[in-house]
Amino acid sequence: MTHVRKYTRALGLVGALVVGLGCGCSSVDPAANEVYERGLGQAEEGNILAAVKTLSEGSEQYSGHMPMRFALGRLQFELGEAEHVRERQARRTAKRLIAAGQRKEALAAAREANSLRQKALPYYERARENLTTVADRGDSDRQRGWAYYVLIRVHVFFEDWEAANYAIDQAINLRKPPGALYAKWREFQAQIREEHLSGY
Repeated sequence: MTHVRKYTRALGLVGALVVGLGCGCSSVDPAANEVYERGLGQAEEGNILAAVKTLSEGSEQYSGHMPMRFALGRLQFELGEAEHVRERQARRTAKRLIAAGQRKEALAAAREANSLRQKALPYYERARENLTTVADRGDSDRQRGWAYYVLIRVHVFFEDWEAANYAIDQAINLRKPPGALYAKWREFQAQIREEHLSGY
């Protein structure tokens, strides 16, 4: 499974996305912004699991706080992506061992890859749920555009090519990337359509 890595390069996506799209919402309960800022602080300190816990609880209590949902979805994506990177490494190892005639070791590496994918799956599922909420109900085009931007990679993980194609269109429409980046995204979209979709 190399789709995420392949299409990340094609899109020119960056790893260091803005975590929460700036400050909290002035129209939201100050207590919600306090939870949001606490979660961001934990993430900045590298305590990602604590940040996810804080933001998850906050999103349940303050479901309309879209920056908090975006931050949560983005961190959930990153946790899933970390496991997916290890999965891809294990699959490459299995392939190399098969070529070397080391069947037992190759099977062990393949089992490890499958286990890592199962670890990644719930993070990607939760990221998809939260980012889709922001994409649908975000406070601004900028916020919604960022959500679609990350959703591209989430949909590629699930090999949901129709959804990835749609997310690219929406990210472009809402974020209005400059010329070179726009061309790169459209090139990626054309590749998706050629390899995985018909009727375009």
